[in-house]
Amino acid sequence: MVGPDLVTGTFLKWSGIVEGRDHGFLYVMPFYANSPLRFDPIHHTATLISSDENLHGDGKLDDGVLADNGFIYAILAAADRVLKISPLIFRP
Repeated sequence: MVGPDLVTGTFLKWSGIVEGRDHGFLYVMPFYANSPLRFDPIHHTATLISSDENLHGDGKLDDGVLADNGFIYAILAAADRVLKISPLIFRP
């Protein structure tokens, strides 16, 4: 296992992984979690992505897709709106 312990509290916190165009970072959509997760497979680190969006509730976003414009869009499960992630903003 790599990265911090992110599993405490509930199961299925994240669902669906998308590779961004920012040096291979992986973005994981929140299902029961309240924030998307960015995973760096080279350095084995995981970072929660803060958002202005209210991502509380259960079964929010099921998967995501990388669009031609470089943004990642999260597909709705039970969320009210589509989540848009800009991977380039989160470069180290």
